[in-house]
Amino acid sequence: MKTSRELRDDRIDLGHRLLSFNWLVAGYAHKDWLDEWAPVLTPRQACSARLLWRASRALLLRQGLQDRYLREAADNSWLLLPREQLLATARQLGVAMLGGWVRGQLERRQVALQLQLLGEEGRAQALSFACTLKALPFPPRALWGLDLMQPSALLRVGLGGLAGLLQDPATGARERLQLGFARGMVQPLALSHAQCDEALAVIHGLTPPPLPPSEATA
Repeated sequence: MKTSRELRDDRIDLGHRLLSFNWLVAGYAHKDWLDEWAPVLTPRQACSARLLWRASRALLLRQGLQDRYLREAADNSWLLLPREQLLATARQLGVAMLGGWVRGQLERRQVALQLQLLGEEGRAQALSFACTLKALPFPPRALWGLDLMQPSALLRVGLGGLAGLLQDPATGARERLQLGFARGMVQPLALSHAQCDEALAVIHGLTPPPLPPSEATA
């Protein structure tokens, strides 16, 4: 159990990450979105705070995000994870959604190839998800392109699921998530309440909640 000091430090760290996510978007935005700022902000880690702030302000104005921001971190704490952890979370959700293909017996050849690519542990996870998840859909072809064997396929699928969880336009959170990746990489899925619950269960490693009768029989 964490001490009160550790808990306080965690809250302070989360606050800093929330501030950066909302306002210092130039610090994490993919170069595809930076346009004229790209040469100035290379390398990013060598930039001054003032320069990052100016670039972020310009980017927020360009994307219409200057008056839209995430006020609470509690419901979307996964969104503020360090980059590598966020990518791992997206891939995990992508593996869970691959279970939808297994469950629906669709695109069998591509599914078999992707399961092979996952390795033994990944295959076991996908098959487990196929048995326990009932709401998460198999993603449309547009999310993973023509070749499910591409290394980025499951990441694209998972990012689409993560973006689908961000349904409040007032926060601008979905757009900020998209800014962190190449243009077109994050294609939000339209998720129902039950699908959001299952996606969050995967993200947090919880037992998926039971489906409402109307969606369990759909």
